[in-house]
Amino acid sequence: EEEEEEEEESSYDEEECAKRRTECARAMIDLERQFVKLREQLYQERITQVQQRLDGVRRETADEYKKPLADLEEMCRIRDSVADVYKQCRLRNIENKYYSDAKCAEETFFNERTMMIDGIRSELEEKISRLDEERQLKDIELWPGSRKRRHHEHHQSERKRKTVTVSGPFIVYML
Repeated sequence: EEEEEEEEESSYDEEECAKRRTECARAMIDLERQFVKLREQLYQERITQVQQRLDGVRRETADEYKKPLADLEEMCRIRDSVADVYKQCRLRNIENKYYSDAKCAEETFFNERTMMIDGIRSELEEKISRLDEERQLKDIELWPGSRKRRHHEHHQSERKRKTVTVSGPFIVYML
């Protein structure tokens, strides 16, 4: 009897275990279906959220879009202002360089002109001094000569002066 009872209990335990096993398997299958369903639902919700965010970006209304766009526009504005300042500085630099080159060319022109004038002046003064020296040499050469010669030359120059008669508004140079 004890054995029968043990057998009944063991068969009862086996039946109950089998029953519980099938219940657990059904519950597990049901849980797996629910999990798959929830996972699919979560996936669809995430796709919907991404689609909404993407639509917001396309319409330029999404916060993820507005903030970086505002930052980019601010950086662009700053770069533009820096570029304008840089351009103004370069223009000022070019103008200063132009004015300094023009001033340098003007000073060079005036310096070269002054040097040329001084050179011509010194050449003329040198020629004048040579001519004065030559004249003085000629005078010295004439000095040792006779008095008649000088007297004769003096009378010739007077004669030439006396023979020249001028009528009308002429300019006469005595050489």
